[in-house]
Amino acid sequence: MDLTLRRTSLLTDETILKRLNDFSEDEMTEKVILPLYKKRFKGKFQGIEFTGKNKVEDGGVDLLYYEIKADTKSKSYSGVQVKQGAINTGKGANGIAAISIQAQQAFNKPINDTADKKTYRIHSYVLLTSGEIQAKARAQIVDQFEHKPIDFVDGKALCEWIRESFLDEFNDILKAAGVESEEEEEEELSPLASVETYVQDKYETEIDDITATINTISTGQAKIYKALMLLGSATTFEIAKHLGRKSTFIEDDLDYLLGEDVITSDEGGYEIKASADEWRTVSKAIAKRIGQLGYDDGTVSVEEVMEELF
Repeated sequence: MDLTLRRTSLLTDETILKRLNDFSEDEMTEKVILPLYKKRFKGKFQGIEFTGKNKVEDGGVDLLYYEIKADTKSKSYSGVQVKQGAINTGKGANGIAAISIQAQQAFNKPINDTADKKTYRIHSYVLLTSGEIQAKARAQIVDQFEHKPIDFVDGKALCEWIRESFLDEFNDILKAAGVESEEEEEEELSPLASVETYVQDKYETEIDDITATINTISTGQAKIYKALMLLGSATTFEIAKHLGRKSTFIEDDLDYLLGEDVITSDEGGYEIKASADEWRTVSKAIAKRIGQLGYDDGTVSVEEVMEELF
């Protein structure tokens, strides 16, 4: 695989949010959020449309789309309310009182589907904003609609969506609007390094905990520990085979690790014990990121990333 470094541009959260907030809410929804949804959720969401231009008729929803239920093949509608700025507990347009009214309108409003001549109501409601969603405001709306599915997309998540699924289009939109994107030039990482860097940034606490565990044991014992990180549960023979060593050469280290509660054992074999929860979190994140970036074709493996991290 080609691991050559090349130059590219990467928009920061600050730049993306500044440019989003330069638009009006309607402009942001129509020019960015609508095409972003159509691209990011292509094949999953259908009939995605901008319904928020007429504030009298929108019924608390700016975007409307549906999914086809796998069991009944019927339509399940969702509505997205698009905001700019922080969602708070105040009395303004972004306050929880106004949001709650809009959400209630959205759940109550009938949707007349011209394709199948049926009337629907939304099943779930998404609150999307370019700002933060304050914890107290989030809790209040969830509690108020405790029997209704409510999802949240804040500015940080929105920036990630744009970088992952819509970066070229977003830059084109800015250029068409006569806005300089203020791109930051930096080196693009290799596929392996891009996964490693992402996971390291997102799971620093867990990685530090695992590293601290590894630093308390010898090099040979650390090799056994890392083999079990990859293998899950494994016998002495399976560990030795993975390390390319004879079983008798690792028995003393296994006994030490057991005695120090670094690993545990049962009739199925050995498993890591210290930092086990942290590794489960990190390993799932590695596998997910590899899949997200399309590197699950053999370009990058969990083992390669683990070796770079530890």
